[in-house]
Amino acid sequence: MAMKRTTSLITDFDNIPVAALVPEDEQPYEIPAHWKWVRSGKAVSFTGGGTPSKRDPAYWGGEIPWASVKDLGFDTISCTVDRITESGFRNSSAQLAEPGDLIVATRIAPGVSAITEIATTINQDLKIARSEVVLAEFLKVNFDANFQWFSNHASGTTVMGVTLQKLHDYPLPLPPIDEQKAIVEKLRAANQKIDDVLERLDHFLEEFPQKQFTLVQALLAGYGSANYKDDPPKAWKVEPLGKILRVSSGKGLTAREMHPDGGVPVYGGNGVTGYHDQACYPAGTIAIGRVGYYCGAVHMSKEECWVTDNALVARFNEHEIDKDFLYHLLAHTNLRVNTSSSAQPLISGKKIYDIEVQIPPLEVQKSITADIERTVGRLVKVESAVEQTREMLLSTRSVLRQKALRGIS
Repeated sequence: MAMKRTTSLITDFDNIPVAALVPEDEQPYEIPAHWKWVRSGKAVSFTGGGTPSKRDPAYWGGEIPWASVKDLGFDTISCTVDRITESGFRNSSAQLAEPGDLIVATRIAPGVSAITEIATTINQDLKIARSEVVLAEFLKVNFDANFQWFSNHASGTTVMGVTLQKLHDYPLPLPPIDEQKAIVEKLRAANQKIDDVLERLDHFLEEFPQKQFTLVQALLAGYGSANYKDDPPKAWKVEPLGKILRVSSGKGLTAREMHPDGGVPVYGGNGVTGYHDQACYPAGTIAIGRVGYYCGAVHMSKEECWVTDNALVARFNEHEIDKDFLYHLLAHTNLRVNTSSSAQPLISGKKIYDIEVQIPPLEVQKSITADIERTVGRLVKVESAVEQTREMLLSTRSVLRQKALRGIS
């Protein structure tokens, strides 16, 4: 299906008609004197697509890529989720974008765009953007930097979208092509460096929970003790859990029976699930997820609480076992080791009592707990610093983009 061509588009940067320019009082910000503020509809053609009938299976599952908003998750499109047949293409208003074309969403996620690396058809929520005076990469930089413009100009009741007329009115700062190329290359180089660092930071954050978990396990095993020599230290005991604690189910309480305005936290299999106006357990209660996905998850209340029957409550001798040490020990022990993999996971005292753990003297337990809290505190600060660095890099990318569109080196 042939694409319609707009004949009134700007084709020469040095001969831009006055009607294509954005009036001075409507120009968003100052740009270099030799740049021009133009309406995007005067410099860029926007062509929408369509969807073959979903009622005819002969139109779908073919060899022709068919892009929709769900294919705009990256800066480029190398494949599409859906594909249509030649018959589906011929019998619909779907349009074909060529490699190198910019595709921008006008509905569902207005302003989100990607440059296609493949020939692909598009649906009605997208537009193919083409121009003789604006590079596709430069136009994408504009749209990425001005995502808020699309949000401000979108309308709709259930699905938000920007009309074609609004898109035509979009104010576009336009430098000569050679400067556009330089800006795109400069931003590409800067973004590559930023992406490389972000990748390393994301890798660190992805592995961080497991590394913290492993470190706490090492401290629980005594590797942080100044006199650690043996495995385990001679003064330590290897005991089955059943010798140091007993467990019993919490008290039944449905969501309907809770009092949301109450200040008492209600613990279920995965921590606090709601609030109630009564407590049935003291502060410092250790609750263990009993059934389902969160079976074996361990939580300790900071205040008086209610524990439902989706969790087990641990009882132990506080003259022999430090409460905080026991919490960390249980949280870093695989309590699901004896659960069945074929049925819904379920733990009980019978299934965890035989699990062996290392128990140091009470004073050493307290020392280890202090080491864990100190170490975890430091690790949390490191994690926070990495997250802040990540946000700073994302902000830097945005600042560089905004400066580039203002002609600021």
